[in-house]
Amino acid sequence: MWASKRERLSNSSVAKMNASKSSPDSATTTNAPKCGSVFETFASSTTAHGVAHLVDAKSTIRKLIWLIVVLGVFSGFAYHLSTLVKRYISRPVNVAMTVETPPSLTFPAVTICNVNPIRKSAIENNEVYSDILMASATDVAQYDIVGGSCLDEDFTCTSLPDRLKDIVSQTCIKPYMQCNKNKDCDNFADEAHCYRLSGTPCSDQMFSCANGNCIPNDLLCDYVDNCGDGSDETLEQCPQFANSTCNSQEWRCANGQCIPSDYICDNYIDCGDMSDETQCTEGAVVNVTVGDKEPTPPGPTLNCSSDEFPCGDECMESVHRCDGISDCPRGTDEGNCNYTYRDPFEGQWYKPYESIIEDRSIFENFQTNVYKDRGFDFIPKLAEDPPIWSYFFISSRLADYSDLRDVMKLTKEQVKNFGHQIEDMVLDCSFAGEKCNLSSDFVSFQDEKFGNCYTFNSGNKGTPLSTTSRPGPENGLKLTLYLEQNEYTSLFGQAAGIRVEIHSQNDTAYPEDRGLGLSPGTYTHMGLRRFVRERKGHPYGKCDDRDFLPTIRDDELDSKTFYSLLSCQKNCLQTKLLHHCGCIIGTIRSNVSNPVPLCGVLNVTQTICSQLIHHLYQIGKLECDCEVPCHEESFKPIISQYVWPSNSYKDGLLSTSYGQNIRTWQLTGNDVRENLMRLAIYYEDLNYERVYEEPAYELPQLWADIGGALGLWIGVSCVTVIEFFEFLVNLCLFAKRRASPSHVTP
Repeated sequence: MWASKRERLSNSSVAKMNASKSSPDSATTTNAPKCGSVFETFASSTTAHGVAHLVDAKSTIRKLIWLIVVLGVFSGFAYHLSTLVKRYISRPVNVAMTVETPPSLTFPAVTICNVNPIRKSAIENNEVYSDILMASATDVAQYDIVGGSCLDEDFTCTSLPDRLKDIVSQTCIKPYMQCNKNKDCDNFADEAHCYRLSGTPCSDQMFSCANGNCIPNDLLCDYVDNCGDGSDETLEQCPQFANSTCNSQEWRCANGQCIPSDYICDNYIDCGDMSDETQCTEGAVVNVTVGDKEPTPPGPTLNCSSDEFPCGDECMESVHRCDGISDCPRGTDEGNCNYTYRDPFEGQWYKPYESIIEDRSIFENFQTNVYKDRGFDFIPKLAEDPPIWSYFFISSRLADYSDLRDVMKLTKEQVKNFGHQIEDMVLDCSFAGEKCNLSSDFVSFQDEKFGNCYTFNSGNKGTPLSTTSRPGPENGLKLTLYLEQNEYTSLFGQAAGIRVEIHSQNDTAYPEDRGLGLSPGTYTHMGLRRFVRERKGHPYGKCDDRDFLPTIRDDELDSKTFYSLLSCQKNCLQTKLLHHCGCIIGTIRSNVSNPVPLCGVLNVTQTICSQLIHHLYQIGKLECDCEVPCHEESFKPIISQYVWPSNSYKDGLLSTSYGQNIRTWQLTGNDVRENLMRLAIYYEDLNYERVYEEPAYELPQLWADIGGALGLWIGVSCVTVIEFFEFLVNLCLFAKRRASPSHVTP
């Protein structure tokens, strides 16, 4: 039926063309067929559905209807085609997972760090860094200040009249030193009110003040108002005051107390009632009667250098002059000083950072709610490197001084020498039953927080990587570790244990971010499962196939940082800090001659800048081009622990440890669990999970779907496509003949 229909259409078209040739009007037209006849010829012969009806229809309405139908199906095909092309351009992927079971697996790299980075014995005789050990002293945060008031939030031991605050030394302590059951203020002011506030009655060894405070009995009648209301120093309580007499070299206070006559008006309170200073005007004594006294013998003659000043019977560096803290007897180093404190947010402080972000509200929020003033304003810049620790202990706002850990800046060589050594830390090591070689099986590096860290099976020394062909503890790594708690410092070693990170040989260790903390006195089993993730890069997705990151610091140990999402983010943050602040955050100085500078804790501009950059990074406003790696390998540990050693094994373990390391001789059965631990790391199974991506829509599938769409909408096959191409060629030939002058009759 279709064939006969095409024959009739073809014969009809030929007849019409013959009629046109014999028409009288043919003399004024070209010999080529008309455009309409070209389309009719195509429509009558094409295999595309519906097109033939455009010329076969007997009425105009039917032709219009078929035109709408043909245009509709062609539009549907065009839309369908666009969705197929869009899907192909998006390059989707399928995520597949397989469980691989190889005959053997490469054992991962294992990094161990003692959480205490600085050994006490390594710095106790060091004149620069031995003051770190002062952090364990109870009075390290007590200080005297002349002029103004104590640091923010600190407690003032003595309440002074306003007229004396700028000339008389005051004793200050940190807020956490109040109500700690220790006498930190000489007048017991930090503890006297605590009994009343806690509702605890005064004990038999304490005096009950009129205001409800409690003070020790030995503070009665000491010429100091320890109660706060004077009830401990009244004549009724202390009748001996009424009959007190002073010798010729002393001055009698209003409360009857005797003090050396040269203590009057020296800007230092010696009388419990402050009468030695309240009668003074510009250093002169008013209405003070002093008995006859012999001339004071002259003190030693001091020949201080230009950068020093006399301080009692010695010379002191000028850095201590007018620093707000009384260092010399009677506070002479703080007399006639003008203390100035600069507002860190003066003027348009945010201008240098508008190139990063223009939103002023972020700067306002940072200034008001995010920025942490470290309280280092009064510390002289010369006190930072090397640090004068007395200043920083006074300025610390935390009872454990943990906010001062970034003050000390050491070179890698110093960290290496000051930290725990592997021959002391690792008492016993074996892999698959064979004894380890500490010098060849471990590689050391210096971590910002933990100091010396050691990596087993890193592959960095050219030694073959350890592999295992069987699961279980007997086929993995076993370590006996010695913490050396007697070497811990109170500033850096506030927790005791070992930090462990298990990672690939192609991944940089970050024990602070990804490590696990293990306690002494335990036998820890870590059964591992290996996971491999493979991602498709461009054009299928976003992942980074780089092996290494460019270095910021030119150290030989920093030249090889493996790429990972975490390492890229850290690198980006440090790069932004270096660009905008001129420094990077860290505590380890480079060994090279022209190192990248570290941000100073006393440089207010760098402090604001570094905190702002870090804040922008946290809220996602710092542009970092960091993608997940294309190939990623990780290890998930399943942890179980036992108490170790057992009571029956203590003696045998000690005997063995004594022979392994002479430094363990100081251990006894009582502290062995505080210093020793056992660790076993092994594969729980040799199979591992591999998750990978594969293209979900490739070019052959696109062509197949396009063919299906053509068949669905307009019944088109490859032959039909050729027919359309032939039709376009005919149209071009028609247009060319039409435009040719030789075909036009003049």
